[in-house]
Amino acid sequence: MDGESKTILCGSCKVPLQGPEDPGPKDTVACPNCDRGDTVENVVKEVEAYAEHEASRYLQDAARDAAQRSQFMTFDGPRITPRTFRFIVDLDL
Repeated sequence: MDGESKTILCGSCKVPLQGPEDPGPKDTVACPNCDRGDTVENVVKEVEAYAEHEASRYLQDAARDAAQRSQFMTFDGPRITPRTFRFIVDLDL
């Protein structure tokens, strides 16, 4: 996602958040449907956690799939369980 702009979505409604035109870290943004909102600073932290979690799940699934197709590799360990997040982005994974 380096240098790439993504629209932040409500984790429940999957619609873009609304707020000031050029928000600062302490400004509030919120979902127009359910009013779930927070400061831009906190929203960005949550989106970063979401991206890290989803990337980890994607990589784990890819490794598990590769191991299942291989007669020389095994993949053990618990699956990374899905979580819910208040704010997300479309990661195109």
